[in-house]
Amino acid sequence: MRFSVRHYLLPLLIVLFSSVTCLAESTVTCHCFKKRQYLPQQSHAVDPYFLTTAQNSLMAILYRVEKKSLVRAKMSGAKGDDLWIAHELSRQSGRSLAEIQITRSRGNSWDEVVRRLGVNPGLLDQWFHDLRGRPEALAASVVDKVLVVDLEAGADRVAQLGAHGATGKEKILSVLLAKVGQADPVGIYSRIINGESWGKLLHDLGLYDSAAIEQKWKILLKR
Repeated sequence: MRFSVRHYLLPLLIVLFSSVTCLAESTVTCHCFKKRQYLPQQSHAVDPYFLTTAQNSLMAILYRVEKKSLVRAKMSGAKGDDLWIAHELSRQSGRSLAEIQITRSRGNSWDEVVRRLGVNPGLLDQWFHDLRGRPEALAASVVDKVLVVDLEAGADRVAQLGAHGATGKEKILSVLLAKVGQADPVGIYSRIINGESWGKLLHDLGLYDSAAIEQKWKILLKR
């Protein structure tokens, strides 16, 4: 029996198309964290997940966007710093997030983004205006501003967290735990420095998963 290439071409194309489709879907729906539940015997294993989901949930609720859009943006290569800056710039300037992100994606610095969009400097907080040429410092200041102004964490306490070496994510989770447990955020972070895990501290306050964390943010932000 004779077979031509055409006998194999259609099945091959179907297989290739299916593979590409699955790959594309996995890019959107894949989960970067295998550990999502606190286990006492693996106390620190879930910490990276809780640090990230607490930050994403706060950003989504604060700026009124879907959390999955933030996850997709990060999976597509967006930097966390850029997401904080873009959302805060949108909030302060009134310009749409889409036009800000498009202008930024063209390789423009944040200073240039503000100029190209014609944003009136008077619409921006002075610290935002002063730091727009220093993206890392600007993103850190955005997080600090959110904690101090939106969550009323106290400027001195947030500054002390930074002095102790806390990252943006660690500041956010320290403030959340302090608010829920009516404690001092610096004291919370000191317990982390001394070896306790974020997972255990959350578990002790009944915050077992992402949904519980999101609900607490909504309460704190009155959303």
